Amino acid sequence: MKSKLMRSTNWTPDSWRDFDQRQQPAYPNTKLLSEVLDTLHSLPPIVNYREIEDFKQRLAKVEEGRTFIIQAGDCAESFIDANIDSVFSRCQLLSRVAENYEKLIDNEIITIGRIAGQYSKPRSNEFETIEGIQMPSYRGDLINDSSLCRSNRIYNPIRLLQGYKAARDSHNYIRDFHKNYNSTIRSFQKIWTSHEGLHLEYERSHFAKSNENNAWYNLSSHLQWIGARTLFKDSAHVELFSGIHNPIAVKVGPSISAKDLISVLKKLNPRNEKGKLILITRFGKESVLDHLPLLVKTVNSESLNVIWMCDPMHGNTFLNENKTKTRSVCAITDEIEQTILILRKHNKHLGGIHLETTPDEVSECCSIYSEGNEINKSNRYITKCDPRLNADQFFDVMEKVALYRQEHGKQIKSIA
Repeated sequence: MKSKLMRSTNWTPDSWRDFDQRQQPAYPNTKLLSEVLDTLHSLPPIVNYREIEDFKQRLAKVEEGRTFIIQAGDCAESFIDANIDSVFSRCQLLSRVAENYEKLIDNEIITIGRIAGQYSKPRSNEFETIEGIQMPSYRGDLINDSSLCRSNRIYNPIRLLQGYKAARDSHNYIRDFHKNYNSTIRSFQKIWTSHEGLHLEYERSHFAKSNENNAWYNLSSHLQWIGARTLFKDSAHVELFSGIHNPIAVKVGPSISAKDLISVLKKLNPRNEKGKLILITRFGKESVLDHLPLLVKTVNSESLNVIWMCDPMHGNTFLNENKTKTRSVCAITDEIEQTILILRKHNKHLGGIHLETTPDEVSECCSIYSEGNEINKSNRYITKCDPRLNADQFFDVMEKVALYRQEHGKQIKSIA
């Protein structure tokens, strides 16, 4: 395995194969996997180059403080939700929240959905035990099924083709949404698409070179992010995404040192372009003060162009007395406020929020920590993976963001 952090001049779409590949499924049928990948390479792209370049130009405004990002959507999408009703419902919620926020804060809004591709999830363990039965962990619909049947948990390459179809159909429904629903709201909200670029072979199959600028792009969505579990020295994910012109986000948690983070950022954005790199911090309210100041100070010392965003969900997950994962809205908003204060202390600003949300009437997150034991899997708890904010909680969190930015120096519009 090679040991190099800076992108070399001999990057290719397949150079990642010499690097450390984590969180990848070990398919029992490698012959079928090869056939499926050949098919994926031959299929039409899901998004196009010009959309991505337009998106990147808009992101550059975030660094200048003229635009704010709201990125939200399901923890793990299901293939069965790739239908017009489900897509419209999720897009409508995101647009309504963005419109409401735009009324409060003096910023244009970029809305990014965790949608049309969020079909794979990193897992801490290869196996899990449910109702006394050990089976492969559910890794997202792109890889296996969430049903409590061992045979359905086997990693199946055919699901990659199903994932492509679900993502393609969802993108088409989003385009329909832009034509229909957005004509009825005060300001047009284009919804850009994003997902964690976790499955290396699947992401590689969407790479294509533009005839206009001879650059490589990942045409599976407008934005992909590298998760905290795959952000490290010699990461195959970092190598893979270092050669494309898409904007890239990275989830930053306590596991990466400031030194390694700087090396990774320089590798992903060697020309230090604006609008290219998004840092999504995810520390938890108890740890953000211990880790974020040093990272901000170090990034500033290198004069790197980055967009600072906050994911206040993943660091604030806990198990209640029922052994059910939940999150406290108070902890979520507390981490957001601390992040805003830390960034402002270092002459930076919060460029966006990254949340896991659903339009469904769920009770997966509690309002305050002490209410966590009221959450249980028999009472409107339907997530396939992590707990999500419902619509009311989504609105509440974003209104808190507006309030914090007002209190800490960002002007808010007055609403009659």
